[in-house]
Amino acid sequence: MNMDGQPVLPGMEPLRYQIEDAEHRRDYVPVRCAICEKEMTYDEHQNASCGEEATQYEGDPICETCYCEDEAEATLRVFDADNPEGEGDYGTSIFEIGSCKNMTACDGDIGTWRTKWVKTDAWRGYIDLIPPKDWAQFHSDCSLMASEDSAMLEKYDAAVRKAFIAKGVRLIRAALRTSNCCSAGVDYFVEKKFLKWATAASRKLADVFRDPVRFNMTAITGKDPASAGVDDYVVAALGAKLLGGK
Repeated sequence: MNMDGQPVLPGMEPLRYQIEDAEHRRDYVPVRCAICEKEMTYDEHQNASCGEEATQYEGDPICETCYCEDEAEATLRVFDADNPEGEGDYGTSIFEIGSCKNMTACDGDIGTWRTKWVKTDAWRGYIDLIPPKDWAQFHSDCSLMASEDSAMLEKYDAAVRKAFIAKGVRLIRAALRTSNCCSAGVDYFVEKKFLKWATAASRKLADVFRDPVRFNMTAITGKDPASAGVDDYVVAALGAKLLGGK
């Protein structure tokens, strides 16, 4: 019997599928990938995907290559208070968000998070993370690759996780892409009911581990304070002033 309930002679069912496939190929109207804008063939369209919920390309057709090669714009690591070890630096759960994939959209535990590209000029910028209504940011930072400041950020991070786990508070640490390959945004979030405590605790730890002068020096000149000269300090001070820093 075929799908219409009609009897089918032995060996005829594969032929029916071939005829239907030929009709679909004949009637196929080419579709372009929303990312690379390449016109997909019928076979490519059969293997294509749609941009997932809460992404830049939500609902748009995405070719197999672009979907598979989509890189994370934000990587969220959840540190659960009920796990004393906290899985070290890796967290108990990891969620990635790209331009067409969003792992948080299908998770009912932390809600759906979104990313937004913030332009600082014609070619530079950074990814900003938009949390769901029950979560709020309590600290925003930046990791400067292979620097003294980055090492101190690691110490701040370890101290924060230790304090939050001891308090029984779950937190999320997000690594965010920027246009600078030598830096990445590092933002911390907590459920809103713990925001007041989290902000106060974070400030105390930031006073110990986060030095704005050191950060400005490395971010602007690319040097650690120990290897910087007088001219570097002048440039760092002027740059921080122009950028609205202290």
